[in-house]
Amino acid sequence: MTTLTTILTELAQTQPLQQVNLDGIKNAIFALLGVLLMIVLGVRAFWSYMEDQPGKMVAQIIAALGCGVFVFFPDTAENILKGVIQSIVGGTV
Repeated sequence: MTTLTTILTELAQTQPLQQVNLDGIKNAIFALLGVLLMIVLGVRAFWSYMEDQPGKMVAQIIAALGCGVFVFFPDTAENILKGVIQSIVGGTV
């Protein structure tokens, strides 16, 4: 029993616990959800076109484009939002 304890102690000292980095998985999930939302909005826009509701169709297309900016260009979207907030509120964000 002492040999097993010694081996486990040596192994614990030589193999430190490594922190798992989940940023890549998080970004992939957010990108996938964003693309799925864009697909849903595109289908709804097409359906609005088929029902002859142009206002609803344009709103769906604009929402899909906004979602696309946040999914594919997150830094640019953040800078745009900061600029809009600074122009409305003033000061720094």
